[in-house]
Amino acid sequence: MTADDPAMSTVMPSADHYRAPVRLAAALSVGYLGIQLLIRVVTGFEGLYGQDSYAYFDYATGPLLAALSTGRPFPGFHWPPGYPLLVAAATMVIGPSPWSGQLVSMVAGAVVVAATVLLAHELYGRRAARLPLVAGLIVMMVPQLWQSSQAVMSDTAGLAWATLGMWLVAGFGRRPGRGIRLWLAAAALAAAVLTRWVYALVALPALLYAIIVLARGPWRRSLILAIGSAATGLLVLSPVLPAVLSALAGEARAEQFAVDLVVYRWAPANALERHFVTADGFQSYRHANGVYYLLAPAHRYYLTAWLAPLILPGVVWLTRRRLAAAGLILGGWAALSVALLAGGAWQNFRFSLAHLPPLAIGVAAGWH
Repeated sequence: MTADDPAMSTVMPSADHYRAPVRLAAALSVGYLGIQLLIRVVTGFEGLYGQDSYAYFDYATGPLLAALSTGRPFPGFHWPPGYPLLVAAATMVIGPSPWSGQLVSMVAGAVVVAATVLLAHELYGRRAARLPLVAGLIVMMVPQLWQSSQAVMSDTAGLAWATLGMWLVAGFGRRPGRGIRLWLAAAALAAAVLTRWVYALVALPALLYAIIVLARGPWRRSLILAIGSAATGLLVLSPVLPAVLSALAGEARAEQFAVDLVVYRWAPANALERHFVTADGFQSYRHANGVYYLLAPAHRYYLTAWLAPLILPGVVWLTRRRLAAAGLILGGWAALSVALLAGGAWQNFRFSLAHLPPLAIGVAAGWH
């Protein structure tokens, strides 16, 4: 880490340092939520399409809600229960309708916008005053985020938790004296994993960054913070830990919450392949997996071919300023997510949503 790294500075920022970005984040997130509500009114779309959204909704408002009401263990499900838990909580307030799941997705999308602004500000500090605004506006206008915010699916919820977690761990790097941020970061990133398995890999750069920051502090305090953060993360993940251990051991009961871990097969050579035999049958694609996911930022549902090329000068801008925290958190986040997708056997343009915030911040840096 370098001394000029804003996320490693030991100087306590003033209240004004945070007041403006918080106001900006709040304004953009409220605007985003307003857009989503308008889309809902104009289109009348209730958020249910395809078997996955119906599965999420039926599980959340049926067996899961019944279990929560009676204090019983969570019933089995194909995927992690993080998103259905939010939908079940919303259902307790507004009733068992698709609107409960759709509202969760909308609010989560608004959180993604706000957390992206705060993350960009935390990492870049005063180096680029307008960069958080540009990054927030880019995320706010991404069509895929709009679509996912309208659907009863887990995409925006998982991304919201992940972006919040990355912002909190970056804030801990700037102010290691406030250990509560590290515990909250562990809880948020664990919630992201509890929502979508992909964020288990995305959390690794945050873990490495936290270890580096802790290594610079008094060992007794760092040890307490590390143990507390680990305990917090494991507590959040406790509903799915038995399934994960079963999946790793190859046991049949791993189907509970961890079906993706059972059927998913990753190999570096898959990045060069176009044809696969999966649990869904034979898959044949136009582009090799690696090419498909590398080109995804230029897709019209993401940054478009006009904005995506700005990622390259953004990386150059970042490298010249030797922002080690940004390199770990943003670079590691995007690189590991793309590597996971490229080495898999499925192509779906909504999967690239998992690393939208670092891409948007990179574009904003390139514009700057």
